[in-house]
Amino acid sequence: MANRVMNLWTRIVRQDEGSQLVELALSLLLLIPLIIGTMELAMGFFAFNEVTDAARTASRWAMVRGSTSCANTPSLSKCDATDVDIRTYVRGIGYPLLTSSNITVTTNWLVATQSTPTSWSACTPVGSDACKVPGNQVQITVSYSLPLILKFWTSTNKFTAQRSTWAISSTAAETIAQ
Repeated sequence: MANRVMNLWTRIVRQDEGSQLVELALSLLLLIPLIIGTMELAMGFFAFNEVTDAARTASRWAMVRGSTSCANTPSLSKCDATDVDIRTYVRGIGYPLLTSSNITVTTNWLVATQSTPTSWSACTPVGSDACKVPGNQVQITVSYSLPLILKFWTSTNKFTAQRSTWAISSTAAETIAQ
């Protein structure tokens, strides 16, 4: 009798039917969030690349549209760029991952100091034609709020439908050419 009970107990302990299913479930529990998190991180790097390119492109666009650009190059589609013109230009570039409404553009007009080494200070009055003369500098900061996809990475408020975002920002500066 004891031998039969021992044989029955041995068969019960050795059964591994369905163990692969449990192992697969535990593995997927870790693997799927890791894959989705990697995709989220890749989208963040891609968005950072687009924001950086937008800041560089906007500063290049603004550097040739200073206060003397209309006289020097009458064929320009837009002369004497303002802060609103630069913001409109950046939002109209059309990057595939960036939503225009989430883009914030800040423009600073800087003037060089007379001391050596040269440093830059804010030009006053801000945005005036005196700030946009060749030799001064235009500094563009593009900021973007990238909404996160993963639920366990978001800190949603139960009373609002807001999702967490990554704040991405880049600054580029160019010396005004004309």
